[in-house]
Amino acid sequence: MWREDALAAMHGPIKEFEAAWRDCAAGDAIPTAPRMDAMMVRRLLPHLMALEVVNDGAVAHYRARLIGAHHRKLTGGCRAGDVLDDVAPHVARAMRAAETGQPAYASDEDGAEGDLAVFPFASDGRTVDRFIAVAAAR
Repeated sequence: MWREDALAAMHGPIKEFEAAWRDCAAGDAIPTAPRMDAMMVRRLLPHLMALEVVNDGAVAHYRARLIGAHHRKLTGGCRAGDVLDDVAPHVARAMRAAETGQPAYASDEDGAEGDLAVFPFASDGRTVDRFIAVAAAR
C-alpha cells in the first residue's frame, strides 16, 4: 500500500533530482527535459524512469520509455513500452497528481519498497507531456 506525502523528498536521489528539477524551472514554467544536467541524470539513472503521456481521447495514459533497476523492482518488472496504468497503478496515480506541474511524492506504508517522486516536464513549458519518476530505497 502506498501513501502520498512530501516526506519522500527528504533524502537521497529524490532530493538530488528535485534540486536539479527546481533549478531547471524558469519562473513559473514547467521545466523541459533538455534543460536537465545530463551528468546528474546519468549518475542517477538506476533510480529513474522516463515516461510519456499518451492520450487516447478522454484519458491520459503513461508509457514507460526508460527504466532503471530500482524501478523494475517497484513496478514488478515493468519494461520500456509498457503502459503503467496496467502495470503499476501507484506510479500512475502519482503522475496524475504531477499533471498540476508540481512534483508528487509517494511512500509505501511499511517501508519495504522505498519512496517515489514524480517530476513533470513540458515541451512547451506549460502542458505536461512527460515525467521522470525517481525511486529511492530507505
